[in-house]
Amino acid sequence: MLQEPIPPGTMLRSFLTVSSSLVLTVVSSIVATFGLGLTCFPQFKKYYDAGDEALQAVMSNNPSDAIPPLMFWSAVLLTAVACLAIGYYIIKTAPFSHFAHAIFVAVLLFIYYLQTAIADPPAKKTMTLVYMIVFPMAILIGAQWTINRMVRKHESEQARMLDEG
Repeated sequence: MLQEPIPPGTMLRSFLTVSSSLVLTVVSSIVATFGLGLTCFPQFKKYYDAGDEALQAVMSNNPSDAIPPLMFWSAVLLTAVACLAIGYYIIKTAPFSHFAHAIFVAVLLFIYYLQTAIADPPAKKTMTLVYMIVFPMAILIGAQWTINRMVRKHESEQARMLDEG
């Protein structure tokens, strides 16, 4: 009935999988938003060049002045694609309970964005709520897709071995 202890090295790999996945998600969101904003959207660049105070002021009053809807949805799409890849990464690097790691990362992201939404000014809450739903779901979809591919590959190898033997 007693479970054998998990070796410290395995627990370290598990921790590194979860923590690096969280960091990758936040960094990909920042890179997508600022990359798109500074290269393709002059109104974002105008507020960015004006300084952090100007950008914070417009983000708390009317975020669509600095981040137009096309830029926002493009950044969400790019980050969601990155989250699909992060789901793949979690499944490939988790030392045990692969999908449980993906669920854990998705729950932590959900809580992170929920806390951010609570602290955000009312004008910015909608953006954070979209992040709170889309990014954890994309991680779970990427993880499930990876697991399904691994299962199908294993089943086809089993069938091939039965046909040969």
